[in-house]
Amino acid sequence: MISGQACAFLRTHIDSNALPSLTPRCPQVHLFEREIAEEFGIRFEGHPWFKPVRFHASWIPSRDAWNRPASDRPVVGVTDFYRVEGEEIHEVAVGPIHAGVIEPGHFRFQCHGEEVFTWRSPSATSIGEWNALF
Repeated sequence: MISGQACAFLRTHIDSNALPSLTPRCPQVHLFEREIAEEFGIRFEGHPWFKPVRFHASWIPSRDAWNRPASDRPVVGVTDFYRVEGEEIHEVAVGPIHAGVIEPGHFRFQCHGEEVFTWRSPSATSIGEWNALF
């Protein structure tokens, strides 16, 4: 009990290595699902951008959410980048951008006219580096 409030702990067992993702209905859980996938090898079907968070091997060697061989260690930054594709979508390369004390960054913006759909940096490997750039 914490300040008169009860705490509940739940435990479950799943028969497969996959669960339906909650992220499309509740975007706030996307990072939690990715972390669970990385740590325990559970794949969240329907996750809009399913990629590792910290590039750590699963604690369960026989299960990997990305179907990597158990002998392969995840390499930081080696993943699919989010892409927007379609007619009249174009990609604009920008850089190098010098943002303070870190190394210069190169970015790719995916656009439709004036609207920027997404941007990515092939050189930024962590959230801290991305945040430091802007």
